[in-house]
Amino acid sequence: MSSLNPKETETILVIDDDPIIRNCMEHSLLRHGFNCLLAENGQQAIDLATNYDGTIHLAILDLIMPEMTGDEVFSQLRLLRPKMKIIICSGYTWDKRIDDMLQKGAHSLIKKPFSLYKFTQEIALALQK
Repeated sequence: MSSLNPKETETILVIDDDPIIRNCMEHSLLRHGFNCLLAENGQQAIDLATNYDGTIHLAILDLIMPEMTGDEVFSQLRLLRPKMKIIICSGYTWDKRIDDMLQKGAHSLIKKPFSLYKFTQEIALALQK
């Protein structure tokens, strides 16, 4: 089993329009020693990726959001931060957009609802690669 102990103070960008999910992810990540950046929509995520001075090690990206969809945000994040790992997070059924993002470098998909165990396990796997 993978361990979720950051080697350094790793930074994770959480992008989700649902404040309850966003706050739950943040609480879990902070408890495990990560820095968190929070975005409630795609434009905020792009602004953070553009303006944040440090390394963003991982993004957790909701697929369905208002204004910009997850796949649109994914494309922009890949251009802005090509080394940043991305995990897709969705409660919707598997579709072509998910396949496309996985083929273009997304690490994995976490299906909502998920357990905190599954959430932390996926993060550990992504950060080890």
